[in-house]
Amino acid sequence: MGDDVLGQMSEAERPGWDWILSNERVTTSQYAEALAVPSRTAKNHIRKLVKLGLLRMRGAGRATEYEVVRS
Repeated sequence: MGDDVLGQMSEAERPGWDWILSNERVTTSQYAEALAVPSRTAKNHIRKLVKLGLLRMRGAGRATEYEVVRS
């Protein structure tokens, strides 16, 4: 992953990215619980990681999971 992508992450998002890397596949509720952030914050962090091309969405609704995109 390039420094340009890391540079687009906030200081608050970086620990979340590190946690996601160790899990490979996560839900927003798992992210919120693991990082002790509100669900809205978890959704915003994950949405940004998807936009940056780091995560891929699988499923829909409550069954939605996000997985790490491997190059």
